[in-house]
Amino acid sequence: MRRHDIHTHTTYSDGLLSPKDLIKQAKYRNLEILGICDHGFSKKLIDTYQVTANLERYYNYLKEIKRTLKGLELKIGIEIDVSRIYGINPSQLPFEILNRFDYVLFEYVNTEKEYWGEVGNRDISEIIDIRNELEIPVGLAHNDIQQNYNRKELEIATILSQYEIFIEIQESELHPRRGVGRNTREGLDYYLHFTKKLVQELVNKGVTVVCGTDSHTGEFLGKLDNSFHFISENNLQFHKLVK
Repeated sequence: MRRHDIHTHTTYSDGLLSPKDLIKQAKYRNLEILGICDHGFSKKLIDTYQVTANLERYYNYLKEIKRTLKGLELKIGIEIDVSRIYGINPSQLPFEILNRFDYVLFEYVNTEKEYWGEVGNRDISEIIDIRNELEIPVGLAHNDIQQNYNRKELEIATILSQYEIFIEIQESELHPRRGVGRNTREGLDYYLHFTKKLVQELVNKGVTVVCGTDSHTGEFLGKLDNSFHFISENNLQFHKLVK
């Protein structure tokens, strides 16, 4: 594993820093891999806060930076909203261009609601249906797996392993208004709710993981020591994306 933060946002969506400024922060924080993963295909964000209409420009701009970047490996990603209320039906995605990216994160899979309201439950079976269309690594962004798949630990671990879907272990950046992590339940990051049973099933099935902060400001970029420790302590496997 190389020190990485695979889930960050820039001014291409609702982040505060430009890609170049975020990269400067990543180098300062001694990251080895930075994943820029701006939002796309979501009705909960206005057009200027997502890359849906600018996929080519977004990809080409980051690709040019990646080509000349030294001292840090840049991964070009996108975070796609697949909630039933706000997101896109996975079958309608533009797979040809997405397959140029380094990875995709799907948010709100099997999620009924967030702290701010209902999002609608998009079952993981709809991700499975299009998995063969995506030739790039596919992951679940900040998913509250313990709550969403409670008492179905073996089932979800089997699915994730069989269809090569990694999960994000997120030590989330503080939300500016809530004062707690962006993606938390009862004040704890989702991975801290994992039971021994869930962890064991993930290990047994060889489900892979990455780390991210969902950084929008750069303030918490790369602050993932607790996540790295959790992964190491529980013998979870890192995805090849960050090796």
